[in-house]
Amino acid sequence: MRLCRFDNDRLGLVEGSDVIDVSAALDGLPAQRWPVPLGDALIAALEQLRPAIAAAARSGRRRPVSSVALHSPVANPSKIIGAPINYKDHLEESKKDPGIAHGRNIPTIGAWGLFLKANSALVGPSQGVALRFPDRRNDHEVELAVVIGRPGTNI
Repeated sequence: MRLCRFDNDRLGLVEGSDVIDVSAALDGLPAQRWPVPLGDALIAALEQLRPAIAAAARSGRRRPVSSVALHSPVANPSKIIGAPINYKDHLEESKKDPGIAHGRNIPTIGAWGLFLKANSALVGPSQGVALRFPDRRNDHEVELAVVIGRPGTNI
């Protein structure tokens, strides 16, 4: 089951090159009160919502994926943890180019540590990234996100 968020926070089921609007399944989400729990309510309830998503797909509006605005798949992550230099080739590149490491010589991937990002920094494929300071060095990187459905430590 490939789900997406699209347009005005609609829930979609992607089948081939189409997206089916299955937002009706969101009626099965539990009502939330303040304080809103951390994390994405859809992901937390996904197993219970699968039958409702399948039912909504039978009658939902089908549109080409190319005709919708895709958003970040996770609406409200509790945290985003990043690793600045997280694979060997990038580490070697940082040793050769002082601009990448901002003049620091950090010998191992583990020594780089981790950093946190605001969840408002997430964008989807239909959303742009505005460079606030285009005259400064900007490194583009493809990032991989892993969604962990249960709390954990030292993963």
